Amino acid sequence: MAKRTSDNCRLIKEHGEPGKDGNGKCLGFAKSNFDDEPIEACKRCRCCTSVNENLME
Repeated sequence: MAKRTSDNCRLIKEHGEPGKDGNGKCLGFAKSNFDDEPIEACKRCRCCTSVNENLME
């Protein structure tokens, strides 16, 4: 399986780039215009800035 990167993200390919933070990590896609919490797929992605990598190990 290919390493997950923002270059091979299905959501970015479908909806466009959501932006990057100062460290170059993806900002992820919000649930709605009124709720800026990331969608579930982004919460599980190591490329997303909202993911706490210490919890994923």
